[in-house]
Amino acid sequence: MTQTLRPAASTIKEAIESRRSVRQFEQAPMPEADLLEILRLTSLAQSAFNMQPWRFVVVTNQEVKAKLELAANGQKQVGGAPVVIAVVADGAEFHQPTELLARPEVLADPEKIEKFKVSVERAYGSKPLEANTEFAARMSYIAIGYLTLAARGLGYDTSVMLGFKPNEVKVLLEIPEHAQVTALIALGRGTEEGLAHHRLPLEVLTRFVR
Repeated sequence: MTQTLRPAASTIKEAIESRRSVRQFEQAPMPEADLLEILRLTSLAQSAFNMQPWRFVVVTNQEVKAKLELAANGQKQVGGAPVVIAVVADGAEFHQPTELLARPEVLADPEKIEKFKVSVERAYGSKPLEANTEFAARMSYIAIGYLTLAARGLGYDTSVMLGFKPNEVKVLLEIPEHAQVTALIALGRGTEEGLAHHRLPLEVLTRFVR
């Protein structure tokens, strides 16, 4: 099969319009510098109180990917992509030290630090871990969107998968039982174009309140 490696996108608009769900990938290892840059850009995604309650388990080991493919109901892109990323949401991350979460101008002002701590405690401190993890999962989908566009911007393709056996994935990747695996993402240089966008019209998706 002729490889059709797609060029990098030059703008955000182009990245959005050229992103496809690609299921066949070049087998060459992905340069680590590119992988780290995609993850760095993804880490800039917004989150409530800057909690960043997502974690990325990056899998490049072929044997582990083969087992992940089974846990992902046999989806071939899991074993075929050079990189698979498990996006993990964990409500326990809401208890990160203030020094890691608060902005520098907050850390420099004792009154602002105290206000920040009180706000976080009021929002999450009394909630059970399961509820915080569920909220973390909702935030993690923001990061997933960033990741797919960051990858496309550097000339890489993705396939985001929500269909897998979460308990098997957790055991295989040593993920805490209370956490949620919100997606598996196959990542690499696609060797197919993927299907063109076919979406509902805006008038179906949108309602304005003026």
